Amino acid sequence: ENTSYIKGKRQRSESNNGQMVMIQQCDLRRNIQIMPQAKVYVVQPYDEPANSNAANTTSPSYQPGTTKKGGVVSSTVTTRDTGERKQMFGYTARRIITTMVTDSSPDACSPMKSKIEIDGWYIDAAFALDCDMSQAYTSYRPQTAAGCQDRYETKQIGLAKKGFPVWEKTTMFAPDGAESFSSVNEVVEFSQATLEASLFDVPQGYREVKDF
Repeated sequence: ENTSYIKGKRQRSESNNGQMVMIQQCDLRRNIQIMPQAKVYVVQPYDEPANSNAANTTSPSYQPGTTKKGGVVSSTVTTRDTGERKQMFGYTARRIITTMVTDSSPDACSPMKSKIEIDGWYIDAAFALDCDMSQAYTSYRPQTAAGCQDRYETKQIGLAKKGFPVWEKTTMFAPDGAESFSSVNEVVEFSQATLEASLFDVPQGYREVKDF
């Protein structure tokens, strides 16, 4: 069970009875992960990759200037509005199916073949967070220990507008097409309240770390 608090351009999500907290600060274009037990937090800017090549320069097998060209990793994201509608929590919900297919060329440094499908119902709610995080992923270009670098291409098909998710089923498929994992995220309760601004910032006395 997770609880999310939304106020303006910020959202606080608590999981595992508050043992892990994620704060999205869209106005500052960053996420903050907080671990209350250790009183530490990690900052994740949207405009910088979560794992940059610079973080790997201490690897014994990494030699600057020896980057080898790899292959191409292609991702296709398809968003489709099924046209189905139903009432949920007093809103008209739309059913939208998003499919993400990733495939790599035979000469890629990091061979991959995956498919993820998200079948969800979404509503237009005034409290829905409008947070552009696309840059957080487009700039991420992992480099292997051998200094091999792939080229990444992303194509988007469909312009279906999502909104706030009230029900989502995420299904992952194995390379052979068989379903390997699925999970359902469902909103069970909405409530309105006055929320303190301090809920959406780093608590006093916490220290920043690079990872947990």
